[in-house]
Amino acid sequence: MTRAFLRWLAWAALTGLAVAGCTTNGSTGSGTGTSSATVTSSQVATTSASPSSSGPSASPTGPTMPLPVDLPVAAREHSPAGAEAFVRFFYAQVNRAWTRPEAGLIPRLCLSTSKSCAALEVTASELVAKKQRYDGDPGMISRVLAMGSGAPTELSVDVLGRQERRNVIDANGAVVLTDPQQDSHFEVHLRWFSDGWRVVEILGVKG
Repeated sequence: MTRAFLRWLAWAALTGLAVAGCTTNGSTGSGTGTSSATVTSSQVATTSASPSSSGPSASPTGPTMPLPVDLPVAAREHSPAGAEAFVRFFYAQVNRAWTRPEAGLIPRLCLSTSKSCAALEVTASELVAKKQRYDGDPGMISRVLAMGSGAPTELSVDVLGRQERRNVIDANGAVVLTDPQQDSHFEVHLRWFSDGWRVVEILGVKG
């Protein structure tokens, strides 16, 4: 599986929209190439995990990992507002994982079966292995809106944001890949467990 495809898969999970015009510079700096791909909400849904058979009361040691200790108190609430805070923290962790870079941050916030999360983690792990990183936060969240009320065990959060134009740089600061700026709109499906929320899947919203 090529590096370009892995990055496309990860951004497809993140934005759920067309990913086009990425420019990759060869390591020798002797030329550039352009690749493009388009992903629709149905394609993202196909690559996302279906809800686990484990119920909301399942132990965190089952389909999930323990939540990070730095998860804000607001994001631990079993409420729509808590779900919104959780999603904001989730994407802050994606930015952190890709700019440090650091593997292992994303899975702690997801079901182990979430293919959307797995795609994002693949990019984090690849960046670590290749000693590369994003030169700034690759994603910006402008609005999150929980689509529900009360204390549901399953909740979707509507998210508007933007993929920023960012470079991936190597250990010497050389640019190896550039992501274009584009708007994004997606739904993050969450499930409540005894210790908090987890990401089940991420679906792109087209248009």
